[in-house]
Amino acid sequence: MELISRKVSILLSEPVIFAASLGWFGCMDHLINLCVNDTVRKRDEVKTIISTVRHIVSFVRDSHLAKETLNKYQRSFGKSG
Repeated sequence: MELISRKVSILLSEPVIFAASLGWFGCMDHLINLCVNDTVRKRDEVKTIISTVRHIVSFVRDSHLAKETLNKYQRSFGKSG
């Protein structure tokens, strides 16, 4: 969290002032989102989770049986599939 705070404070200083002097104001939400993603995605645990989720999504998308099983499960909880 400290690293994210540091990156946000850097963004709030010189780069934003420079961009504002050019007449461009970026979306602060977007800048903070970029900082958080940049910081979080460097962590090994997050990389592992993202990789695992991507494999699961690919498997379900490529498998008719897995897709149908997921749809049945979603319907049982009142979600459309």
